Amino acid sequence: MDEKSYKEAALSSVHKRIFLCVVLGQIACGYALGIAGTALTKATGPLNLSSLWVGLLGAGTLIGLFGSLIVGNIADKIGRRPLFVSHMILFSILSLTQFFVSNVIILFILRVGIGISIAIDYTIGNAILSEWFPTKYGSRFQSYMIIFWMSGFVASYLAGTFITGLGDNTWRWIIISSAIPGLIAAISRLVIRIPESPSWLASVGRKEEALHLIHQELGEEYTITDESDKVESDEPVSWSELLQPGVFRNVVVGGIFYACQVFPFFGIGIFLPLLIENMNIGNQAVSGILYNGFQIVGACLGVLIFNYISRKFFIVSTFYVSAAALAL
Repeated sequence: MDEKSYKEAALSSVHKRIFLCVVLGQIACGYALGIAGTALTKATGPLNLSSLWVGLLGAGTLIGLFGSLIVGNIADKIGRRPLFVSHMILFSILSLTQFFVSNVIILFILRVGIGISIAIDYTIGNAILSEWFPTKYGSRFQSYMIIFWMSGFVASYLAGTFITGLGDNTWRWIIISSAIPGLIAAISRLVIRIPESPSWLASVGRKEEALHLIHQELGEEYTITDESDKVESDEPVSWSELLQPGVFRNVVVGGIFYACQVFPFFGIGIFLPLLIENMNIGNQAVSGILYNGFQIVGACLGVLIFNYISRKFFIVSTFYVSAAALAL
């Protein structure tokens, strides 16, 4: 029997288990990023927050996302599975701890810590999904992530809108509600058997273990090829290589375009309750729900047309539309 690369396998139980656990993490991360805005709206008075602290606390999780700069290197040394399974426990503990905090500096540190945990989930979740999934399905399933992430983000706005009537502690119950999706994700990863990445195992010299894992999960007819067992080169890589011809253009598209999307998105999304309040809009709850609802619609439309138009036209056209809307 001719052995085939495990990246050519049909979708099976292991792919579904990984996808479910990654999806639950995406929902939890989107929720945790979005919950700050509605919580801070109710916390301004009880915590006597200045505009500076409102901004810092709102952006704390985003600051923590810079942890992704080192997460990849750690995962290359210890593997994908340990971080993937354990970090949601930390995420949940930090989320719950926020209830007992009144010092804004400590609250800021907790928000940054949650952001670091989110960075771990983004980095490791994407890696374990792409390294396990068949090549022909990988990009499609990665594109689905935005729908689930957006669902968590929108759910946080709804929760923050409808959790009321708890006095000065209202903001505490709102902000710790992120522990609920966090605990669901954490428990799922502890209960559901998630295997290590075969390509990572092979890259660190554990090829026999990688083969055993592939045979166990996918069947004896699949193997690991020389092309699929490389996670990182053994040679050190300099940051200056990002400026090399042929690479820099990709860095610009992948980095600057992403940053220019993220800044206004989170600037509006996280602080939406404060923005609506200061714009003196009549029905603030309905306005916020409509805004967030259209984000879900946009995510679904994006996934539907993702494979039918060119990537270049897709990314450029959406920026033109966004720029025109912001200008108006």
